[in-house]
Amino acid sequence: QGFLVGLFPDGTEGHHVEIDVTKTNGMIPDPQPRRTQEQVELERKLAARPHLAEKEEEMRELAVRATNAIRHELGDDYEKFIFGIGEENDDSSSGNDNSHQTKPLSWSQLAEITTCLKAKNMLPEEITDADQEAISGHAAWRWFQNLRHPKLARLAMYEMVQ
Repeated sequence: QGFLVGLFPDGTEGHHVEIDVTKTNGMIPDPQPRRTQEQVELERKLAARPHLAEKEEEMRELAVRATNAIRHELGDDYEKFIFGIGEENDDSSSGNDNSHQTKPLSWSQLAEITTCLKAKNMLPEEITDADQEAISGHAAWRWFQNLRHPKLARLAMYEMVQ
């Protein structure tokens, strides 16, 4: 709640902010660092599944376009920040000297940044409301693809999982 107040000092304009995530498909916080190396390794393994790679390729154009639209708002070395296992940005994702211009932010980063920009009516014109919803939806889908794995859920949420 304190973080939300910092982001939205004028309030959330009557929008309900879901805190209880036990019955939601909305993305939940992704705490870093991980509790165990076992969790890190399982997340990497789950993130490499073929259906995830296929969806990533399908969504790549949106990630690149959205990243390029907000790049001027980002600080130096923004691409060095990692928002979770499987979110690492691979320097080989672009085979040219201009990779900085085409390497997209992680889905978690894009979702968080565009959600805040949308809430303040500051989305760049290159990112539509539908694009922002697709970004947030994909980030949540990716997270739940892994979090719904019983062993990972136990490792990640420990005592919160019955």
